[in-house]
Order: sequence, then C-alpha cells, then structure tokens
Amino acid sequence: MTKITDLKAIIIDAAGAELTKEEEALFRAEKPAGFILFKRN
Repeated sequence: MTKITDLKAIIIDAAGAELTKEEEALFRAEKPAGFILFKRN
C-alpha cells in the first residue's frame, strides 16, 4: 500500500484520446493516486 507521504502531484496533458507508449510508461513509473479526465472543447 502506498503511504500518503509517498504521493506526488503531477499535472500533464495527454497527446490525444489514447495514451502514447511514453505517457503510459510515465504513469506506470510515477503511480499517480488518480486521474481527472476532461472533455476537450
């Protein structure tokens, strides 16, 4: 289980509707606590 002190804040914009291999690798490495997805205008 991840400790609260191990969590990091990260704000990024995905390149498109699907993750690139690089974005996927970043998320796997950083293990974010969650995601907020927004519909683009």
